[in-house]
Amino acid sequence: MNKLTRVLSNGMKGKDVEGCRRACARLLGGVYWTTFVKQSTTSRRNYGIGMVNLVKKAQAHMVHTIPDGKIGPKTESDLRKWDAFDAKADLLLDQYAESLKPHIVEPLQGFDSLKHSLLEVYSIGRNMGLSDQGTYNRSSRLPSGKPSDHAKYPAKAFDLGFSPATGEHHPVAKKFFDLAIVRPEVKYVILGRLIWSEDRGLHAYTYGGHESHVHTSGN
Repeated sequence: MNKLTRVLSNGMKGKDVEGCRRACARLLGGVYWTTFVKQSTTSRRNYGIGMVNLVKKAQAHMVHTIPDGKIGPKTESDLRKWDAFDAKADLLLDQYAESLKPHIVEPLQGFDSLKHSLLEVYSIGRNMGLSDQGTYNRSSRLPSGKPSDHAKYPAKAFDLGFSPATGEHHPVAKKFFDLAIVRPEVKYVILGRLIWSEDRGLHAYTYGGHESHVHTSGN
């Protein structure tokens, strides 16, 4: 199972860089491993030209991997097929992934008011400075008149507010929108005149009412 949370390339830094450097050095062995062992922690976590060349060597060694000097899902998978990742390398990737998790924020209506699968994405928005505009509301209705995801308990949706009320043109709200739509627990997100849904992707939202808050519904 892949553990990388981003595609690594020249100029990046982090524990995930060190973990992948370790894997490449283990794969190639010899002088490459000796060099890795002698490097400082700072050097190991910096994706510079030396890392680019190391990755290209590892990719060429694996034959069926394009030697582009970057580490994405394909290169990580190939390295795993060659058993290049040891426990230490995997731990470094896990630690980097753990550092990305947001500080969990309790909704104003309490933890039990929102499906726990949505707490992390909710907290991302709150940590960005967006305000809690509600989770559970049994009287909430869709434009069709049917109960919305807010009307269930715990709610399968939350609203995060912002000011000024500029819809999709609000920079923080739009950044949260872009982050939320790629998360597997999210079913659809509405911001201003935009809606993204897992079945239709990004398209126009014509019902209005979302100029000052982002609506997020979960699976």
